[in-house]
Amino acid sequence: MTTLALALVGGSTASAAPLELAQSDPGITAVGTTLDSLVGGRQADDGTARPPVASAPAASATPAPTDSGLIASTGGERARLANVFSSSLGVNVKTSNNTGAWGQHAKIETELQRLGARHLRTRLYTNRSAQYAVLRSLAAAGVRSDVIAGDPTGVGGTPEQLVSTAASQLGSAVESFEGVNEWNFSGHSNWAAEARAHQQRLFKAVNASSRTSSIPVLGPAISANSTDQRSVLGDLSAYLDYGNNHLYPGGRVPSYRIDQQIDSARIICGNKPVLFTEMGYHNALRDTSTHWPTSESVAAIYGPRLLAEHFARGENRMYLYDLVDDAANSLLNNREDHFGLLRNDLSEKPVFGALRNLLQVTADPGASFTPGSLNYSLAGAPSDLRHILLQKSNGKFLLLLWRDVAVWDPVKKVNLAVGAATIGVRLPSTTAVSVFRPSASTSAQATMMTSAPSVRMGGDLVVLQIG
Repeated sequence: MTTLALALVGGSTASAAPLELAQSDPGITAVGTTLDSLVGGRQADDGTARPPVASAPAASATPAPTDSGLIASTGGERARLANVFSSSLGVNVKTSNNTGAWGQHAKIETELQRLGARHLRTRLYTNRSAQYAVLRSLAAAGVRSDVIAGDPTGVGGTPEQLVSTAASQLGSAVESFEGVNEWNFSGHSNWAAEARAHQQRLFKAVNASSRTSSIPVLGPAISANSTDQRSVLGDLSAYLDYGNNHLYPGGRVPSYRIDQQIDSARIICGNKPVLFTEMGYHNALRDTSTHWPTSESVAAIYGPRLLAEHFARGENRMYLYDLVDDAANSLLNNREDHFGLLRNDLSEKPVFGALRNLLQVTADPGASFTPGSLNYSLAGAPSDLRHILLQKSNGKFLLLLWRDVAVWDPVKKVNLAVGAATIGVRLPSTTAVSVFRPSASTSAQATMMTSAPSVRMGGDLVVLQIG
């Protein structure tokens, strides 16, 4: 594959990287290659502190940058399909629950559609006709499922039984099967041998039937950032199509440990592509663990950036944990109650709106096409600037810009402030440019005819629609 590199003049190379990368290359600022099928993370935090970097919500577009800063010239960057980005988001949903907030299945389906998510992750059980009806209804609405195929105890179904159930009851509703979830936390002394045997049985069962053999199989997820435990589990690459990872930033910036986790996952999946099936932030501000929280307002800034950080590394599917808070815990003292994009009463948190806005801006349903290239440069770019270039089928380009900076101190649980940076975008000719800030609004914040738009950036992701 041909690689186009950024040419840098007058500054550090810290923010530059190839525009297209092979799947094994985890370049931070890169626009990675697409995956034909999937990608998705939640994980216990290891408590390692990353020094906070000050930041603040971004201001509106205006002042022109000076030429004293970094000028990064793309020399003609090839875009990725906007609709691939907008369809990359998956969400964890407890579809087997029939009580409480999770039991409001019609409302859950409505909220998934309002969000714009086209994928969900859930555990599948045998003899759950109500769950099958929910998954078929969601599939009819355009939301397909990654299903966790039980655990080594066989409670709720063996791998063979669950694959048979999916084939007979769910049809096209299932887009992937997944190995056992976080079995290293099971308390079993022989957890690794059990997880290996379970994965081998699952892979064999999926590939033994013509009804399921074309469906990808994800490996087992290991929790807690543990390279040691992955080494105990060992190489399972012969029994999976995708590696499986969980990663929670724990109040830190969205880029936290992504590259390290991809490298660690290769102990299990080898050179197979790596997915993140759980990731996200919780809002339990009085939780005392070292899996630190964020405020709801900070999660709305980090949410779009989290999606962009993973997509920039070549992932076309990633699953947030989770859609709904598990409990209405007003004390905010248990993180497991507060990972939702929606509160327990199904009201929106700000992050739900931010992600919905981003998916709406980038949505481009319809026939596939070959995206073109855009020759542009970025002036005044700080070394923490990241970007992705997308294109819609109507020819419009979408330039996603964000800075890898913190807006929150997770230890002190306070907002951080940083001086905004003015980024100039230099285009070949005058054209229509609209500025979107998904963390703030669905609507464009500014629209202009120009060949040199500029945007004042703090901590939130900005989308420039060009053309």
